[in-house]
Amino acid sequence: MPTYDLGLEHVSLAFATKTVFTDVTQGVFEGDRIGIVGRNGDGKSTLLKLLDGTQEPDSGRVTRRNGLTFGMLTQRDALDDNATLREAALEGREDYEWASQQQSREIVEALLGGMNLDAKIGSLSGGQRRRADLARLLLKDWDILALDEPTNHLDVEARKLAIIGIKGQEMSEEEVSAVLEERKKNWKGFTSKYDRGLLKLYAQHAVSAMKGAYMD
Repeated sequence: MPTYDLGLEHVSLAFATKTVFTDVTQGVFEGDRIGIVGRNGDGKSTLLKLLDGTQEPDSGRVTRRNGLTFGMLTQRDALDDNATLREAALEGREDYEWASQQQSREIVEALLGGMNLDAKIGSLSGGQRRRADLARLLLKDWDILALDEPTNHLDVEARKLAIIGIKGQEMSEEEVSAVLEERKKNWKGFTSKYDRGLLKLYAQHAVSAMKGAYMD
């Protein structure tokens, strides 16, 4: 039986003018790859915040396995405008540190290629900041990685690169899926908002937001 990682138990949450969740129970298990779909305002981002622990429910509880690591790409990054790209995305790694490992090298080349690593974050475009934040997350080893609208500000080609960290290869969807599975076979994650192409490549199943409930 798959290992339970985290989930919601009878969670309800309302804001001043809207009920977001009513008695929602949803679990996440080892190996899950989940796409969260729904209309604007249905609570997709709020669900991720509940799971991340940055939003508290009005009732019910969020449970997680001891020692679980949770990384999250939010819609607005928290990168320091005064930090350099190297400091923010590579977190101070020297070139030889990331270049000596194939996976980290491919992520850096795919997402940060052509960018000045000594540039200040505050000088970057929205798309460049998005790439920097994705690189920062993908260079770490998370138990669960949550991506909230990960293709915002990215061009079409970067949508694949953002997830699998591979540059300059023409691949079919089957090949992309195989690479993703090989890279992340023991990795759990979410993606919020339905970019249909991304979900097809990434998610094992979708969770639909509808009228304060979540349904598989």
